[in-house]
Amino acid sequence: MTDGPWLVVGLGNPGAKYAGNRHNVGQMVLDELAKRTGASFGSKAGGRAQAVVAEGRMGVLPGGVPGPRLLLAKPTTYMNVSGGPVSALAQYYDVPVERTILVHAQSKTPVPVNCVERGRWSYRSQQFATAPRAAHPQMRRMSRESGQAGVWAEISAKSARLEAASPTDAVEAVYFKHRSSLEEYLAALPRQEGQCGAIVAVGGRVVCLDYVSRSEVYAGLYAKLLRGYALDAVEQPGDAPVPEDYARRLVRRIARAKRGLGTQQGLGVDRDVAGRGVAGSELVLGDEIVALSVFPTGRA
Repeated sequence: MTDGPWLVVGLGNPGAKYAGNRHNVGQMVLDELAKRTGASFGSKAGGRAQAVVAEGRMGVLPGGVPGPRLLLAKPTTYMNVSGGPVSALAQYYDVPVERTILVHAQSKTPVPVNCVERGRWSYRSQQFATAPRAAHPQMRRMSRESGQAGVWAEISAKSARLEAASPTDAVEAVYFKHRSSLEEYLAALPRQEGQCGAIVAVGGRVVCLDYVSRSEVYAGLYAKLLRGYALDAVEQPGDAPVPEDYARRLVRRIARAKRGLGTQQGLGVDRDVAGRGVAGSELVLGDEIVALSVFPTGRA
């Protein structure tokens, strides 16, 4: 995957007559993206493209490094003739197809999620926000094996074992009660330079392997993942030897495991990984394994 810009095109129809119309939701999405990235649609696109463009950055990477360059474009033509402007934009900015995203009415991008608070069915805010922790390995495993029912069962069991019940059966209550212990793990296990994954052992038993292809991306996930690992570890305090031979066998089994056909997730493909003693999934873009999570199916 190259490091060039991303082109995001919001489709719609021009003029005040169509402002706020549901068919213009693509351009509404771009207006929100421009607002969040501090960009503004003030310049006409170069070349033959009939569009206005806003340029910004896709967030900030760890260490304060600006994220990938982002080109937000709104064609000034009607939607049914927007193919020409989109093609001209891609040519002018030299953006390949795999880095071009079209946002338009009635388009769908499925995002697989699980509910982690069974007893609350109202929102606190209309804005999404990131959580400071990731799901603990056992909950992720139950999500894979048993779906939503498995997730709720694991939260209930975890809450009972760690004496962190809440009126809405929220996993957040478990993290909150044990937050000081989780931060101790975070302080004791700093991320290593260039690290892009981990084989996690709790109580002398390997519980999962997580891998992300870019170390700078993994750096932004590490603290969240470690808090999740630690929530399993607080139930089995104490030192235990890491089963290094088993960890090596696990990696070899993952390499030999079969890959499913997969389903489209955004720009990538989510594939099942299944083999002797291992089960999990990986996100692939082209020939790059962007992310991989695998769980042993037998004891170390």
